[in-house]
Amino acid sequence: MTASTVMPEKSRSARRQSMALSAGLVAALLAFAGSPAWGQGPFLRAEKNVGLAIDADGDSRPSPGDTLAYSLRVQNAGDADANDVVLTDPIPFAATLVDGSIFISQGDLLDVDPIVVAIGTIEGDLDSVSVGFRVRIDDPVPAGTSGIINQGTVTSAELEPIVTDDPATTEPGDATVVTLPGTPPSVIDVPALGRAGLAVLAALMVLAAGAALRRRGAA
Repeated sequence: MTASTVMPEKSRSARRQSMALSAGLVAALLAFAGSPAWGQGPFLRAEKNVGLAIDADGDSRPSPGDTLAYSLRVQNAGDADANDVVLTDPIPFAATLVDGSIFISQGDLLDVDPIVVAIGTIEGDLDSVSVGFRVRIDDPVPAGTSGIINQGTVTSAELEPIVTDDPATTEPGDATVVTLPGTPPSVIDVPALGRAGLAVLAALMVLAAGAALRRRGAA
């Protein structure tokens, strides 16, 4: 008759905790290794924030006549360089670019309407490039204007085009929207373009960037 050893309850609990910790660690490593930003070349992401720079009427909220400041960061979260990176960013409807307000931390400014920046190479391992500009909201704004909507496109030699994302929301790849007074946020309708619509929009922006590059080469 073979004697059996009963593991104390405290030991069993410690073993279960150790196994759960190991399983969690393995799952986290697998998730990280399987992400497109790890071990698979360049991986670009672009975020755009907006803030009230000049409150012309002193009402502490964006309204006609005020000046908005946009700040954009393009980051390479991959493990290899992203080359020939170009940002194309149209001036939003019902707003006017403030002269001399464009800032770029790297690259060449090729055009201003739309804004086209030839960023060049963004190195891997979280290297990033910053772009900023200001616009003045038209006063008055055209009838029916419920908000100021802005979104740019980033292209590169290695990757499909991506659009800028508003980090203040949970929706991925959404435009940066400023609601104007008297308009409930729910009234603003940013069209759901879908994959085909985004592809067309990105292609148009790439054509605009190419035209700007050709004009620069001919100068």
